[in-house]
Amino acid sequence: MMSREELDKWRRGQSFFVTRRKPPALPPHGGCIAIFSPSTPALAQYPARAEVALRSLAQEMDCRVVVPPAANSKQGYTALSPEAAARELHRLALEPDIHVIMMAVGGYNSNRILSFLDWELLAAHPKIYCGYSDASILLMAIQHMCGLVTLHGPALLPQWGEPGGPFVETVEAFRSVVHGERVPLRLRPPAGWTAERLDWAGSQSQLRRALHPSSGWQAWREGVAEGVLMGGNLATLNGLLGTPWEPRFQDAILLWEATGSEAFLPQLERSLTHLVQSNAFEGVTGMLVGRCPDAFPVEGVTLRDVVLTLTERYGFPIIADVDLGHTDPILTFPLGARASISAAALGCEITLVEKSVE
Repeated sequence: MMSREELDKWRRGQSFFVTRRKPPALPPHGGCIAIFSPSTPALAQYPARAEVALRSLAQEMDCRVVVPPAANSKQGYTALSPEAAARELHRLALEPDIHVIMMAVGGYNSNRILSFLDWELLAAHPKIYCGYSDASILLMAIQHMCGLVTLHGPALLPQWGEPGGPFVETVEAFRSVVHGERVPLRLRPPAGWTAERLDWAGSQSQLRRALHPSSGWQAWREGVAEGVLMGGNLATLNGLLGTPWEPRFQDAILLWEATGSEAFLPQLERSLTHLVQSNAFEGVTGMLVGRCPDAFPVEGVTLRDVVLTLTERYGFPIIADVDLGHTDPILTFPLGARASISAAALGCEITLVEKSVE
């Protein structure tokens, strides 16, 4: 738990770790990825898919993948108690041979862990943390509290467990970032996408999802911007506001996405309005809106209408239908690293301008 002194420090607006830091890169051959279950006990629920995912991850990344016993735990609708999950994350951070800590899946309630984390320990033993959805609250908090670049990218079961192997664009984007390949690195929109939901345990578990042709990224407001990537799942991001782990949005390119009931347009507008009323957009230089296929128009109002109306007075460029979040393939976005964007009717560009690892 945070001490009284730590809470007082936060209330005075002081950061714990001012300097941005980068974790060591995953070696191209022979590195190690450990699996962590911060919320939903998906490894215990879907052992067959887990077996496929672990094999694919090890083969595609040419590395060793370890699944600690705690990752297979199940306590009700979560994998571990928040105290036990924090202890497990500390243990993984202290393991010198582990390079990447990858989330097993998203789910709910990763925020329970935050109160029990030792931020100085995590900062002193930097790792590459990767995941999305509910786990993005953990990624944003670590980035803010430790000054450490974290990765909004593929999780074990959803992406690496795809029958027939993960989509090639998912692998290539993840590989480029964790290996610390060239910069600047211009991201490319995949040729297709899918949001199909199949039963991981039933008769559909062996089916590979079909891709829809992609029309690329869309410029909802034209312009160019540079800043530090920040964000994650919209509902999860809202859960950080007003807490000791609330990220700072100054000089930020804000990325977000929503799925399922969270993407019901009136509810999504409520979440975005909360960001506006919390002054989160005051320092934002640009916005990336992930593809939200569940955000259907309501009474003639579209997602684009809502976003443009709520951000009108800020005027920053906006690129939409970006491949992040709950559609596949999924690209890897380093939270805490600088990027540039260019939104134009003739085409959109997203470029990582600095390495995410060292």
